[in-house]
Amino acid sequence: MKRKLLYGCMHLGGSWDESPISDEQQAMANDILDFLIGDCTIRDFDHADIYCKGKSEKIFGNYFKQNGLKREDYFIQSKCGIQLGAGALGSSHFCFDKKHIIDQVNQSIENLQCKYLDALLLHRPDPLWHPEEVAETFEYLKSQKLVHKFGVSNFSSSKLAYLKHYFPDIFANQVQFSLGHSHIIHEEVVFNTNHEMATDTGFMTYHNLNNIEIQAWGPLDQGKHLSDKVVNVALKNKLIELSKKYEVAAEAILIAWILKVPGQIVPILGSLQKDRMSKLLLAFEVDLSRQDWYDLWILCNEQKLP
Repeated sequence: MKRKLLYGCMHLGGSWDESPISDEQQAMANDILDFLIGDCTIRDFDHADIYCKGKSEKIFGNYFKQNGLKREDYFIQSKCGIQLGAGALGSSHFCFDKKHIIDQVNQSIENLQCKYLDALLLHRPDPLWHPEEVAETFEYLKSQKLVHKFGVSNFSSSKLAYLKHYFPDIFANQVQFSLGHSHIIHEEVVFNTNHEMATDTGFMTYHNLNNIEIQAWGPLDQGKHLSDKVVNVALKNKLIELSKKYEVAAEAILIAWILKVPGQIVPILGSLQKDRMSKLLLAFEVDLSRQDWYDLWILCNEQKLP
């Protein structure tokens, strides 16, 4: 199986506060990046302006500069649009205004010390957006060679279609997708039944028809299927059984389940543990049988399919 993945840099910055980057934090990041780039030959990295309050980008940028890496050998994307803690009750705001997007792109490029972004994604939908203004902003960033490709994150297919009306060249949508968060395929199966989710939004069909990459964040469901406090024992036992059958870690089975789904699905793996990353990468050598894929899905949902 051809390996295509993104390494998610969300936790690379160490802490979500305004404290300066410590030598220890930089050293820890350097160690995992040495492993990813050197031993695992990973070249594609996912960032966001808010990750660890910008420190994840800065730590990565420091590493990139210190090691004299060739910019053209790497795919570096970032996201913008979330304003952390800007609202009432400490809630975030979302902003797709032209000035905000341009300012955040320039800040990310400065943090990453990388001259340009291979891709920029809008992080979460802004209800007050004007897609024609976003399209104009994208055209400007492209003309200035600050960003090469554009995408979105956590967008419905209808909202994405609205943006594509003004800016057709959208290459990716980053959404939560995993065995335990599979509604974008589940809705297609239960359509026209009495199931509570009996309306098909057409998410998967739309993305496949339009050749849009689906970047899957949260592919391991935060470890809930394999923890000591697991609730779904039948699913855990099945994962352990299949890990023995396919001779990979149980976590790799979860990634293999995602990779079995047709379409351009790219898992985002963000572990800071070298041993765990090595085990996860073995998922690309696993081709789950149809029987095993369905059994995992049914056990996870804890109900029969229609």
